[in-house]
Amino acid sequence: MQNFTSGKEEKLDLAEYGFDEGLRGVHTSRTMMLSELEAVMGSIDLVVSPTDVRHAILEDNVLGKATRSGRKNSATKLIILYSFNPKQQLFYAFELLWRNTTTSRPVLAILLALSRDTVLRASVDTVTDTPIGSTLTKEQLYKSLLSGFASKYAETTLQSTSQNIASTWRQSGHIKGEKPIVRAKAPADFHILAFALLIGYLRGLRGQNLLSSDWVRLLDFDAAELEAVTPIAYESFLF
Repeated sequence: MQNFTSGKEEKLDLAEYGFDEGLRGVHTSRTMMLSELEAVMGSIDLVVSPTDVRHAILEDNVLGKATRSGRKNSATKLIILYSFNPKQQLFYAFELLWRNTTTSRPVLAILLALSRDTVLRASVDTVTDTPIGSTLTKEQLYKSLLSGFASKYAETTLQSTSQNIASTWRQSGHIKGEKPIVRAKAPADFHILAFALLIGYLRGLRGQNLLSSDWVRLLDFDAAELEAVTPIAYESFLF
């Protein structure tokens, strides 16, 4: 996936928007945790800060974890992956759209996760370059990590990370099955396109480049579908 940053000033701006460009990733130990995200978002009427999320998980135990250490770990990973900071444009838009859609929430979640997890982002081209209905192997997902992370993580970590990444793409609806893994069409709508366009805009894209970005490719719209939902998506956010 393309990285539209070149200098310290631009990277700082991205962080202020809610992006995380650090060479780390929750996926070395967890997946996108969609069910946990749904539980947290369902338990809070409006997120004011990450403290709300930590309290819901630690004190209210909305995730139903048996131990406090398990709750702490889940809270930490979720906050790293999704930020839950409405002062940042990414999460502010994410929450607004999350409250207004249901079926396409998995794709909304993975777009935010990809904005904050560079390890997960390494697998994007492998998934989007696989035609819908074609098979995708675990070895392909594993190889997608090698160029950027082979020198940073042990072989065992890379293998387990590729399994977590496969689980995440399964949760988002981009793949299905285990043996074989089959590329599926993601459940996207105009809400998700609006979020993808916002991500591209914040990363410096303008004009037609917004609609041809990797972020939009992830939505699996064909040409006719994209043409139909684009005007509605543009109306959802004023850039």
